[in-house]
Amino acid sequence: MIDNRFLFVSFLIFVILGLFLGSAKARGDDLSNLNAIVDEVAKPYDLAKTIKTLIYIESRNGLYPINLNDPSCGVTHININTYMKRHKIKNTPFNRNKACADLLASPKWAILNAIEELEFWKKIHCGAKKCTGALYRNVIKSYNTGWNYKGAKADEYWARFKEAYRILYPKKAKD
Repeated sequence: MIDNRFLFVSFLIFVILGLFLGSAKARGDDLSNLNAIVDEVAKPYDLAKTIKTLIYIESRNGLYPINLNDPSCGVTHININTYMKRHKIKNTPFNRNKACADLLASPKWAILNAIEELEFWKKIHCGAKKCTGALYRNVIKSYNTGWNYKGAKADEYWARFKEAYRILYPKKAKD
C-alpha cells in the first residue's frame, strides 16, 4: 500500500513542476485577462460577479491557485475529488495530478468548472425558482462545503464571500 506522505509529496512535486515549467508569459497573460475571461464565460449564466468574487476569495485573483488542504486547484479552487466525480475520471494519483495541472494551465477551464459546480448547486437549492436570498447563500456555501452547507465552516465562507463582494462591488451612493 502506498504511503499517504508519498502521494502528497508526489502531488506537490507535480504541481510545482507544472507551475514553473509552463510559459510564465502565458500564465501572466491569462491572469492579466482574468476579468475578460470571466465576462466571456460567465455572463451567459449571470454569474460574472459571483465568479469574480469566488476567484478573489479562493485564489486572491489567481495569485494562489492551489490549496493542498482540500486539495483544490485553479483560480476558482476546484476540489480535485469533486472534479474527478463530475468528469467521471478514475480517481488515481496520476489522474488527480493531471486534473490539477489542467486547472492550473487554463483559468478558463477552471472558471467553466466553477460554473458547472454553481449550476449543480443551483439545481439542488433553487430548482426552477430564481436563485436569490437564502437560496443563493446556500449555493455559495455549498460551492465550498458541499452538502455541509448548514455548518459553521459554510457560515464562515458565506461571511468571507459577502465581505469580498462588498469590496469588489461597493454600492454607489445616491445623489
